[in-house]
Amino acid sequence: MKNQKNMTSTVTLISSSPSVRAESVDARSNIVLTFSGPVKAGAGKFEILDRSDRTLVSEPMSGSHVTISGNTVTIDPPRDLPYLSSIKLVFTGDWLLDSSGAAISTPSDFIFWTGMSATALDMQGTDMADILHGSDLVDRLDGGAGNDEIGGFGGNDVLAGGLGDDSVWGGDGDDLLLGGDGNDFLQGNEGNDVLEGGAGDDELRDFAGNDTLSGGDGNDRIYSWGPGRSFIDGGRGDDSIIARQSDIVAAGDGNDIIQLQLLSDSTDGRVDGGAGDDRFEIGLLTGTSGSINLTGGSGRDTYVLQLSRNHEGVGAGRGEITDFAAGVRGDQIDLAPLIIDYQYKHGYNTGNPFAPGGFVRLQSDGADTLLLLLEDGERTLLRLKNVQPQQLTGDNFVGGYRPDGGSQGLSLQGTGANDVLTGYEVDDQLMGGHGDDVLDGAGGNDVLRGGAGVDELLGGYGDDVLDGGTGNDVLRDYSGRNTLRGGAGNDSLSVGGTDFVAEGDDGDDIIYAGGNGRVSGGNGNDVLRAAAGAMLILDGGSGNDTIDITGIFGGAIVTASGGSGRDVFNVGNVAPNRVTVSDFTTGAGGDLIDVSGVMPYSPNGNPFGTGHLRLRQEGLDTILEFSWAGAAGSGTDWRDIATFSNTNAADFTRDNFLHGISPDGGNEGPTLVGGSGNDELRGQFLNDLLEGNDGNDQLYGGFGNDVLRGGNGDDMLDGGGGDDLLDGGAGFDVVQLARKRFDFKIWVENGSFKVQDLQGLSGTDTLQGIERLQLDGTTVAFDGNGVGGQVYRLYQAAFDRAPDQVGMGFWIHHADRGQDLVSIAEAFVTSAEFKTLYGAAPTNAEVIDRLYYNVLHRAPDAEGRAFWLDVLDRKLAPLSSVLVGFSESKENVANLAEVIGKGFDYTTWYG
Repeated sequence: MKNQKNMTSTVTLISSSPSVRAESVDARSNIVLTFSGPVKAGAGKFEILDRSDRTLVSEPMSGSHVTISGNTVTIDPPRDLPYLSSIKLVFTGDWLLDSSGAAISTPSDFIFWTGMSATALDMQGTDMADILHGSDLVDRLDGGAGNDEIGGFGGNDVLAGGLGDDSVWGGDGDDLLLGGDGNDFLQGNEGNDVLEGGAGDDELRDFAGNDTLSGGDGNDRIYSWGPGRSFIDGGRGDDSIIARQSDIVAAGDGNDIIQLQLLSDSTDGRVDGGAGDDRFEIGLLTGTSGSINLTGGSGRDTYVLQLSRNHEGVGAGRGEITDFAAGVRGDQIDLAPLIIDYQYKHGYNTGNPFAPGGFVRLQSDGADTLLLLLEDGERTLLRLKNVQPQQLTGDNFVGGYRPDGGSQGLSLQGTGANDVLTGYEVDDQLMGGHGDDVLDGAGGNDVLRGGAGVDELLGGYGDDVLDGGTGNDVLRDYSGRNTLRGGAGNDSLSVGGTDFVAEGDDGDDIIYAGGNGRVSGGNGNDVLRAAAGAMLILDGGSGNDTIDITGIFGGAIVTASGGSGRDVFNVGNVAPNRVTVSDFTTGAGGDLIDVSGVMPYSPNGNPFGTGHLRLRQEGLDTILEFSWAGAAGSGTDWRDIATFSNTNAADFTRDNFLHGISPDGGNEGPTLVGGSGNDELRGQFLNDLLEGNDGNDQLYGGFGNDVLRGGNGDDMLDGGGGDDLLDGGAGFDVVQLARKRFDFKIWVENGSFKVQDLQGLSGTDTLQGIERLQLDGTTVAFDGNGVGGQVYRLYQAAFDRAPDQVGMGFWIHHADRGQDLVSIAEAFVTSAEFKTLYGAAPTNAEVIDRLYYNVLHRAPDAEGRAFWLDVLDRKLAPLSSVLVGFSESKENVANLAEVIGKGFDYTTWYG
């Protein structure tokens, strides 16, 4: 008899009720399956999943919820299916068998959709995540615990989310939606609904009807849109409320945000912010005459005015504030959106909008104050009940705008701690004092003094004075007629605008300047950088300064002086006759010119020799000229890049150019000598000599035919372009080239290694005293008498073959980091390859004989054989030590000297 297990039956499903992809299925009906032959229950299950593939039902096919009669299977789910839902029927394992015991194939994509209940529903959810959908009648649905989805549809429903983060939709009708505990989502839709969020950070939405929305505890989001009039209660917490003009809002305790749009002529709306520092964002629409009653409640409240120009007409909706607290630390009005709108429409410049020529003013109206917009006449934007204009100060307007039109702003004094002081959009005085302070002037003509400590000063708009004081300060101001003084310390100044003054004062300062103004480094070794489009006077002051004018283009004009000290002038490809150096000192010990800004156009040596640079005498001045084309160009290719006043071109020497570039065009470069520590020496464009001396040094030759000598220590050498001599000296020295192995040809010549770049990019280098050449992914070992040679010979001895590059890289990596040769040999003698070559359990005599043939490629001599056999027989040393003895024998070293002496490749191991 055949075994039926794992065989597939020929019996198939021929029909089902409901059918696959049926719609409006009764959620309480059974599922009936009809097959082409008799069936019986298997060991599997049936499962019912919702649209999110959550399991609603999971029961065995042999259980009480499945009835089988001949070829018919009836499934009676233990509970009703969700209404108006997507249902998926899934069968697992050998769910059904035919009469012979063969498994019946499971149907795929068995999906259908339930319809709406024809009767009113009263449903209680489980502790799981339930989907409860009601009817068009009056339903009562309670989700219970879990993150539930509840939909009421038509009828005046009562829908309760219960515990968990629930989503509840009311649909049509006058519904009651209860979120319960958790972060719930409630949406009322049509009808006069009541939404209660309960505890948690809830979101309540309703688009139509006269609704009641209560957020309860938590930081809630409440949205009331569309026609109708609603009552909104934010409850405790920092709530965000969007309300209609006609709504009644009680924001409750907390720092709430209330957004209002005055879109009609209604005057019925009332908003109470309650306790806390609330923010009212009021949209005033032109062409309407409506108003809304606003009460801030306790706390410092802010009223933000926004003007929308969507209707014809000269009127505008307005707000009436019943309890505006005037004076210091009182409530505030934020005019920023109005200012932006007015700037866009009328080109209004920044400044106090209450000043003469501004666009707002205050006016007394009985016991009240009106805030008026001066545009096409006068429009009332706000009425402040029981407040007189003289009671209002700059503290009542965000930005510090004084209602009398004055520009005087705040005067703030920091403590001894690390303070953050922020000014208004008017003229402030901010004094940091001791501590590491941050001072932000914002708009206006401000005075900022950092005092002692590491301070950050931001000027903002306006004509500002910034004084860092003592400490390493950061000063930034990019617009206006500003004065920046770093004070004592190593400061960083960034300045722009018109007619500015930037002074570093004492210390090694960095000053970035763009625009029109004067810059002075002061005492110290300063760096002055000129930006594009500037008209600048740069003065380095005393010290060895760097003045960078490579960023000057177009119509910029720069006059630079280094002051006392040996200064560096970094020049670049600028417009002709735009840069003048007024006090350049020529000759030995004089100032320096850095032409690296134009060197990318001349990478093959001295730019004076290649025809890219030249000096021209013009009267009492020397002109530095640049040609894109170099020697191949014509006389019209030259352009002036800097003028050096009161100098003689013949007096400029290699001592006046950074990196030892000589005006005579020669390629001899400077000599750079390291000390006893770990030095980093970098050559540049010429034929440089770099000597590291003691320490683990890093030497970079750059362009040119350089000589790099590492000296004592473990050095890294990189010749760069040109035909270089790289001498590592004593220690373990490495040459690095960021290229692939196939880009180079390597050979031995006169006792040195030659490395030729086959692409012609970096020349042919000569390597002496170098242990390794590191390339991209591959390393070439030259240390035949060192670690590299030892590992190579050990490989050859153990396996009678040349090393594979990956394995070689692994073991050299570990040997370089201190692993001894005997422990590496131990790994070899216990390897599968060694056992294959020497036998799984060879005798000592067999091992010794095999070593002679594999390593020395000869029969053993009697004396030697007896010696090594005695070592193994008496266990005087392990086999790994014997293997090392053979690999490092004079005979094996001599046999492999020629192969290893040419250098050998291995794959670089990065583990």
